[in-house]
Amino acid sequence: MSIPVFPPLSERSGWGRIREAIHGGGVLALPLEYSWCMAQSPLAVSRNGQTPARSSLHQIKRRPSAKPFLYMAGSLSGIRPFAFLPSSVSSHVWIDAWPAFLTLILPAKPLAVSLGMSRFGGVAFRIPGDPLLRSFLSFLKTPVTGTSLNISGSPPLVSMQEIQDVFPELDGIVFSNEKDASRISPVIDLSKGMPHVVRPGQGLFPICDLRYKKM
Repeated sequence: MSIPVFPPLSERSGWGRIREAIHGGGVLALPLEYSWCMAQSPLAVSRNGQTPARSSLHQIKRRPSAKPFLYMAGSLSGIRPFAFLPSSVSSHVWIDAWPAFLTLILPAKPLAVSLGMSRFGGVAFRIPGDPLLRSFLSFLKTPVTGTSLNISGSPPLVSMQEIQDVFPELDGIVFSNEKDASRISPVIDLSKGMPHVVRPGQGLFPICDLRYKKM
């Protein structure tokens, strides 16, 4: 059975169908700036209504259940129910850098902990720089996982055909041209006081330049 294909994000008329699938607990292949992700709402439950939907995503990726995911949101208002925004100047240097190709680990609120979004008190979020993607994420009215579209430990998939071949159990693919998956977002941990670079990544800016330019 073929995977349903949703219109590209540029066709806003198709957003309602995508939101319905995500709110129903579906796992979708969603195109991001440079790659694909597996998008699922942490607020959704599985189709039997009994277990968190996120468990199915771990199974699909062959990923250890103890490892949480990165989440995508369209704005800070979409993050606030799940994470505290640190007030220190050194942390706001990074928060003020959003929207950007930048992942921040923030102190988790009880809701994120109860949903299994958090590990060691932190929850990872990204607000992407692409305006269309941000608008779409805000339209969803739920954050979604931004985990790379691959089997854990394997290279990210870059084309719709590859996705269909490797993950026939997905609930849909949002149409897009092939991605190159060449960039990895920097990850900064703000959850324990002073910012800590977890992963320099391959963002659109030199990470040290951004830090010192903002301070």
